[in-house]
Amino acid sequence: MALKKLIVYNRYLSWFFAFGYVLIHYIYPHRHGESSLVAEGPDVPKIFFMTSFIWLVFHAYIAAKMHGWPRLPPKTLRDVYIVDAWLVLLITTPIFSIPALGARQLLMAIAWVPLAIHLALNVWYTFARSPWLVLRSANARVVLIILWLAVTAGAAVQSFPLGDTHNH
Repeated sequence: MALKKLIVYNRYLSWFFAFGYVLIHYIYPHRHGESSLVAEGPDVPKIFFMTSFIWLVFHAYIAAKMHGWPRLPPKTLRDVYIVDAWLVLLITTPIFSIPALGARQLLMAIAWVPLAIHLALNVWYTFARSPWLVLRSANARVVLIILWLAVTAGAAVQSFPLGDTHNH
């Protein structure tokens, strides 16, 4: 399959999983470190998260094929996006995926920084490709970024660990 088709599929799957993560956190509330929706949760989040791990490998592969290695220091917004995507892969994903790490408030706060940037830049670039001129405007994209981050933050707040129970 041509890389361009894989890129398109990756974009669709990315938004499916982005909305899925948010919905799962709203529908199946839990706190990181108290339990694992993958190991101990109901079937829907268990299947969703296991499937998302497979997708994440595909997503990282396509991103690497599209963008390559990050340029340091970043000089353009696209460079920042690429550096941040690698930070999500190397920092956010392990902290969110390993219950002992996700139980620590400081690590979760650190993990959310590159993820929030990644989410914002995904909205920015997605709507830059919109067929509707009004959604391509910078003002509309900023509003959409704020809305998406607010919805995502709402899901994140309820899963944020209550205490730093593993740092004694």
